[in-house]
Amino acid sequence: MSQHCFSLGVLHPILEKSNSIWYSFVGGIYMKRSMRIAALLPAALVTSIFFQNCGQPGTIATAGPVIQGPTGEPLVLAEEPPQVVVEPPPPVAVDPPIPPIVIPPPVVVDTPPVVVEPPPVVVVPPPVVVEPPPVVVVPPPVVVEPPPVVVVPPPVVVEPPPVVVDTPPVVVEYAIKPIVSSKFICEPFGNLNGGDTKGGLKAELVYLDPLSNRSLAEKNSFLVGDYFANTAEFVKTSSPIFLSQINVPTRKFSDGFRLSDGSFLSDTNGNKLIEYFALRMKSLLKLSDADPEGDYEFATISDDGSRLFLNDKEVVNNDMQHATWMRCSSSAVSLNKASKIPLTYYYNQGPRFEISNVMIWRKKPSANSSQHRLCGVGDQTKYWNANNGSAEGPYWTELKQDGWKIVDAANFELPNEQVNPCATQNANQIVSAAFSDVKDFTATLNITFLSKANIKAKLYKVVGTGVSVVQTFDFSSQAKDMISLNFAGLEDGAVYSVELLLEMPASGTQVLNEVRFQVVKK
Repeated sequence: MSQHCFSLGVLHPILEKSNSIWYSFVGGIYMKRSMRIAALLPAALVTSIFFQNCGQPGTIATAGPVIQGPTGEPLVLAEEPPQVVVEPPPPVAVDPPIPPIVIPPPVVVDTPPVVVEPPPVVVVPPPVVVEPPPVVVVPPPVVVEPPPVVVVPPPVVVEPPPVVVDTPPVVVEYAIKPIVSSKFICEPFGNLNGGDTKGGLKAELVYLDPLSNRSLAEKNSFLVGDYFANTAEFVKTSSPIFLSQINVPTRKFSDGFRLSDGSFLSDTNGNKLIEYFALRMKSLLKLSDADPEGDYEFATISDDGSRLFLNDKEVVNNDMQHATWMRCSSSAVSLNKASKIPLTYYYNQGPRFEISNVMIWRKKPSANSSQHRLCGVGDQTKYWNANNGSAEGPYWTELKQDGWKIVDAANFELPNEQVNPCATQNANQIVSAAFSDVKDFTATLNITFLSKANIKAKLYKVVGTGVSVVQTFDFSSQAKDMISLNFAGLEDGAVYSVELLLEMPASGTQVLNEVRFQVVKK
């Protein structure tokens, strides 16, 4: 027997007595690393595995028959680890022989299967609820009897007869309130040409309030229409201006507007009015005895803006701020000896110190003639030279040669038969003027004069700067020094002007006096 068999033979009795000793020995010597599964098997199986072919020294017995487990399935051993040569311990001498190890067969105990019966499932059905049908109770019909209709006759109203109380009528008494006659301005641009007492133009003056916060650029961009837009920054003067014609060649303007009492018109700061003002002139345009009938062209030459209207239709537009400039009408106007065409002429003066405003016309040379070449041309010295006493320049000389001329004083007539006070003497001839009481809006004015005169009088109603004729009186057939004027149709609160034109028999001169009054309640 080899050393392996000897070792196992010596150990057999020990294994037979104690499996635990065998497991430890075999596990420690033969199954130290990979064959630890043998320690889990009974000792008889290990013996049969490890001791087949015993007697071959230095080797481990190879496996014999397939080893089955307790239920008969083949037992798969782990992969064989690399062979390790273990030197057996030296033989031990055992005197008694080791009896064979008898492995009893496994005891199989059949245990009956455990049957677990589930508890019975009890299904409780939901309760059935039966709702009884609703009980409908029909009430008996309600009979409503309407109340009886009672007709109440309307009460009989007996109206007593009206009580008539005689009250005296309310009488409003009126009186005449004298007003100081307005001062007027004659020929503010120096054309003292005299003229007819009915001739000329009457103008109203508007100026920019010097307290206005307008910039210089805004002031210089004003059009004539801006001055008459009725805004607070433009001030209207109460003094009317009378001109014999529109004839102001380019010239210096620093004197301002002289009033009839010798003073000068001032702005709200007390300064002479010489810039940023506008005039609106009105008159009737007519042909003089020397003017032929026909079609006429019109033009204005002005510094700064000007506009001409005939019969409320614009004929020339020469507006805006500019140097002396000529603008012409685009169409001719037909005139005959009976023509008296309403005329409105606007003029706008910008910054000081030069001024120019001339209205010119000519009879159209032919029906097909075109505008003059200077229409739309401006120059500060070639029309008139302000630096040389308004001397004529080459442009104005050319215009005169081509038939243009300044519209004369004889071609203007004041509307409403007004008298031009600038064509008369302004000496006061009135000694006294007394009014009677006002009755039914009638009154009498008794006037006494310094000397006898042939007198014509007109009663005007004054509205703003305009007037309208109410009554006329003529005492020119016989010189008188006292007259009585009976006024009818006077109005509450209205302002009136009595214009008295006296022709002095001795000198033939004419004097214009005025009496102003207002009808007021006492």
